[in-house]
Amino acid sequence: MDQDFYFEESNPRKTKVVIICLVFVFVLVLGILFYARTRYTLNIKKDLKFEVGTVLSNDVRDFVKNKVVDEDDYTMMFSGVQQEDGILNKVGDYTFKIKYKNITKIGHIKVIDTVAPKVEVSDLTVGVDEEFLPDDFVTLCDDYSKPCKVEYVNGDSENLNKKVGSYKLEIRVSDSANNSIKKEVTLNVKEGFNLTKMKEADLNIHHIEPAFDDWKKEMIIKFSKGYDPNEIDESDAYTELMEVSGSDLHNYIDPLYINNLITDSQFIEVYNKYGLIIGYAIRIKLDNGLTLYCKKN
Repeated sequence: MDQDFYFEESNPRKTKVVIICLVFVFVLVLGILFYARTRYTLNIKKDLKFEVGTVLSNDVRDFVKNKVVDEDDYTMMFSGVQQEDGILNKVGDYTFKIKYKNITKIGHIKVIDTVAPKVEVSDLTVGVDEEFLPDDFVTLCDDYSKPCKVEYVNGDSENLNKKVGSYKLEIRVSDSANNSIKKEVTLNVKEGFNLTKMKEADLNIHHIEPAFDDWKKEMIIKFSKGYDPNEIDESDAYTELMEVSGSDLHNYIDPLYINNLITDSQFIEVYNKYGLIIGYAIRIKLDNGLTLYCKKN
């Protein structure tokens, strides 16, 4: 028995429609997967750097590479970052943690200093053959990367004190991050002048250590001259401080608090602008939480 065989003709238009539909579905699936991966992925940026002295960003988009749909979905925490009033005030390497949905990742930031110190200088007068330092020209060095280092641009500048006259020279002021700035200054050499005695005679308050915002310039001891901090332990001025501190400090506060216990006391060094100690303050705390400064009646 003969059997007839035949081939069904394909429909090109139908085939084209099927292929288009498959491609569309494929693209749609890829789009959904990509959107889901973008929406629910947490990728931390690398090599994040911030300049010291600037405000640390709280915008999560500055820290993640993925698309941020809603910033409120992210929680960000920093570890060990040194700030004061929101300003980054210390260079270093720090970590941060970001949490999104059920994903938590740790990142790293570097706080850097690329800015030279803010420096103010003044002319300096010394006697013939009187020693002086490059620091003596600097009245202000404002920088987050202290200490400031001051040096002569020309090493022979320290020998300009041999003869009476007025001399121009250059100093270089650098911070601990090696940012530096040059300043031109004038050295005046005068016969009979004494820089050391001039510094010692300056009894104007410049700053205190430690620094307290509540200090109103109350001093328990005022010196008649300034002392080098490295030498004051051998002076009569320091002996006087020891005598006061060894006595009952109630004698140096308002009698109203005579029955309150002194729970803590702290010495405060008072300096002039040349870095010499010109007196002492004593800060005490009472058992009622009040903070007072001692002073002689």
